[in-house]
Amino acid sequence: MRERIRGHGCTIYTTPLEEIEIDRSQIELRLARGEFDLVIFGCIARQYELFLYHLKWLTPDNTVILDGADGEDAMPHLRSDPLGRWIGLRPPTVRFPYYKREFTRNTQFNPIAKLACRLGWPWPTSPPKVRPIAFCIPDSKLRKDTPAKDKSFPAHIVDAELRTFLGLTNGDGYTFDSEEAYYGDLASSKFGITTKRGRLGLHAALRDRAQPLGAMFPGS
Repeated sequence: MRERIRGHGCTIYTTPLEEIEIDRSQIELRLARGEFDLVIFGCIARQYELFLYHLKWLTPDNTVILDGADGEDAMPHLRSDPLGRWIGLRPPTVRFPYYKREFTRNTQFNPIAKLACRLGWPWPTSPPKVRPIAFCIPDSKLRKDTPAKDKSFPAHIVDAELRTFLGLTNGDGYTFDSEEAYYGDLASSKFGITTKRGRLGLHAALRDRAQPLGAMFPGS
């Protein structure tokens, strides 16, 4: 099964987690009855329609929205709302505590405000309920030793042009079957390679290397 999962399920399926018994029955009915103290949408970019469906039972006091998607746009945007139901209006997400990764001045809910920011026109700051959220590295992922560097580059490089230039033949699939082997290979390499992607390419590139870097260098 892990072979069919992105990243072969490393970390999430290989790190022991405490088993907690949770009653997952009749979620919708119990939500309507107000049984839950807090409702968290962990990925609003993928749960937007689910959020709209349950909107009648949600309040700013019992709901938190997490937006960890790549890019600075807040939900809804054109991909999630092609009919433009909220153009010129206050979209429902603006009412709730909204935690946004890659938060910038362009993180707006109103499409007109988004366009104004893109064009460099003055516009009020993002709604007060929007708060930045960042990624982090668990202390357990930081090496406590100084790894020996016995090669220049890691075995797995995503960029096909760079693989060809360096003479690597690992292809574009996954090179390792375990998290430990992946981090160990990075730790023994002098250089790690990443590439710029999108408007926030540098931020995304650093994010993608944050956890591997934690495995490559000793923690302070």
